[in-house]
Amino acid sequence: MKIKNLLTVMTGLALFCLAGCASPQKEAVAKEYAPIEVAVPERPAGQQDVIQLTAPKLDTVRVGFIGLGMRGPGAVARWTHIPGTKIVALCDLRPKCVERAQGILEKAGLPKAAEYSGSEDAWKQLCERDDIDVVYIASDWKHHAEMGVYAMEHGKHVAIEVPSAMTLDVFALCFKSGNACILKGGSDADFSNRILVEIIRNTLLDVAHLSPYLVALLPAGHDSADALLHARGYVDLIIPRGGKGLIDYVRQNATIPVIETGAGVCHVYFDKEGDVAKGAAIIRNAKTRRVSVCNALDCLIIDVNRLTDLSTLCSGLQQDNVEIYADDLCYNYLKTSYPSHLLKHASTDTFGTEFLDYKMAVTATMTIQAAVAHISIYGSGHSECIVTENDWAADYFMKMVDAACVYVNVPTSFTDGGEFGLGAEIGISTQKLHARGPMGLEELNTYKWIIQGDGQIRQ
Repeated sequence: MKIKNLLTVMTGLALFCLAGCASPQKEAVAKEYAPIEVAVPERPAGQQDVIQLTAPKLDTVRVGFIGLGMRGPGAVARWTHIPGTKIVALCDLRPKCVERAQGILEKAGLPKAAEYSGSEDAWKQLCERDDIDVVYIASDWKHHAEMGVYAMEHGKHVAIEVPSAMTLDVFALCFKSGNACILKGGSDADFSNRILVEIIRNTLLDVAHLSPYLVALLPAGHDSADALLHARGYVDLIIPRGGKGLIDYVRQNATIPVIETGAGVCHVYFDKEGDVAKGAAIIRNAKTRRVSVCNALDCLIIDVNRLTDLSTLCSGLQQDNVEIYADDLCYNYLKTSYPSHLLKHASTDTFGTEFLDYKMAVTATMTIQAAVAHISIYGSGHSECIVTENDWAADYFMKMVDAACVYVNVPTSFTDGGEFGLGAEIGISTQKLHARGPMGLEELNTYKWIIQGDGQIRQ
């Protein structure tokens, strides 16, 4: 008999593991349980925290956004759906990012916002406006504190986006699948992670009467990460969630099993028998739905026999100010139709790049075999797509492309645990064993064989 059993997996915000843990009685654990302590600096006399702070009701909440490169555009899009709000100003060092955010407002039927860009201190001008109530910061984390403090000093409420939700997601998946987990986050969200893990541990102890040691949070820093990578006998599996640099470092240095997740260099191949309308919609959705996620399109490969359709296939991208890096052949077909400031020549580093931005490579191949070979060289084993009406071509692509998810006439943006019916996911595995593609509860379990008998012996 083959049964599922506890797997110890490690996972969290940037680095993660799982390890089995017993469930002693609440009283026994409570005696030795030491809560996570978050150091709080001494406050000046008369100064209070803001936990009980209340502010007068605002009939219209006026907001300004700082940081429009990665998560910022998504935040702008969400705010366009919130009643009683007004987007007053947009700020990013790069003018193109502000321009893209203005496009989001235009699509929502909202008026243009004031623009701030081109200067390292442009964000200060936004904070100094007297017609903004909330400053929403989605910049790089190194500038969060400086920007937040400056905005508050100028009488603004502040919202800062930090990647802490993964802490709760990972614990929930591990807990539901019967695993204990060790979380290792980045320094940008360290204080948030400490508070969240403390909430989880107190809930385990006080509500579920379980050991708070079902979850642990390692200190932010490289030393604890290196120790974790060599915790053989204590940790069964490491799941690094982050960029290529983190994943490569973990794979090269860990002495315990690793599942690679996240890094995605995704392609769409437009076959010589592809439908143009389908192709244009698929390309735009795969590229622009969310540019900062691993299933976003990075490279369009087109059959040379369909180069006359390249302008149509890419026409929707200019509405989102997507920069195209094209090989010489494709460049010549695009230069008369695609905006010159968005069209660039591809370099030796273009192909194989995970852009995570409004950028895309374009190249042409003579055959479907050449397209598959290109994917084999530059792909990351994540998600690949073919647009074709030819059954043989579709079948060949599905069989020959080595990736976790292979699509026919469907964009790579569907690579997601929720879309696959798995619910939440702990990551998208780009390797072949033991899990591949979106990883849900099932993939966080292992099994063992149970053999029962009545004294039989093997001959």
